[in-house]
Order: sequence, then structure tokens, then C-alpha cells
Amino acid sequence: MAIFIKLYQNKYNRQHDYGKWFARVVRTGETDIDRLAEHIEQNTTFKKGEVKGLLIELVEEMKQELQAGRTVNLNGFGRFHLSVTSLSVDKPEDFNIARHITGIKCKFTPAGRRDPETWRVSQVFSEGAEVKRQE
Repeated sequence: MAIFIKLYQNKYNRQHDYGKWFARVVRTGETDIDRLAEHIEQNTTFKKGEVKGLLIELVEEMKQELQAGRTVNLNGFGRFHLSVTSLSVDKPEDFNIARHITGIKCKFTPAGRRDPETWRVSQVFSEGAEVKRQE
């Protein structure tokens, strides 16, 4: 399958690459749990409802594990963990959670393989993908 790209010009004049052209992926739609469940049903012995129920329960269980401070590693898929964003203070005793924590984020690192010679990581989800320019 091909990933299509389109070229865009940087119009932010405060950036060093102002006026230069760069590539962006052209998104062709969105897939939801229902569509994933239908496709998985076609490739396995599981019914769509079973797959959908499993995926919904997976999300709930991951939420519990993440909020308990654990990293969730789905082998071959990737790792999830929670992080916080905060304002800085001069001294630890000045830090107030309610005032200085500005958000909680869920971070995802896709599964990948590191080339032992170059140390470059190739991500499982992009392996074998071809890039084509959309006209």
C-alpha cells in the first residue's frame, strides 16, 4: 500500500525554513473500532461483537494500568505511558499540584526494530510502506 504525500509551503515568516516546501501525508479517512472488528472477524474465527467487546475492554484495562503508574507494553504494537506537563518553580516547596500541573498526556511509542549497524529504528507500522506523491 502507498502513503500519499502533498507538498506544502511554510508560511511562518519567523521560522528559519520560511518559504521552503515540505511533505505532509494525505489522510484518506478514519477507521473506528467497528471497522477494525469487521476486518478482524473476516480473518479470524471471532465474531465482530466479540472483537469489539475485547477492544473496548482492552481500552478500559489499559486506562486502569496507566493510572496505576504502569507502562502498558502491547508486544508488536507499542508502549503506552502517562506523563504530566507542569509549570516550573524555583524551589520544590513552592510546587503546588493544583496550580502547577497543567495537563496529563498519554504517550505512545510504536513497536520497532533497531538496526545494529546504523542504530536507526524502523517502526513496525511503517515497514514496507511506499510513499507516492499525490497529484
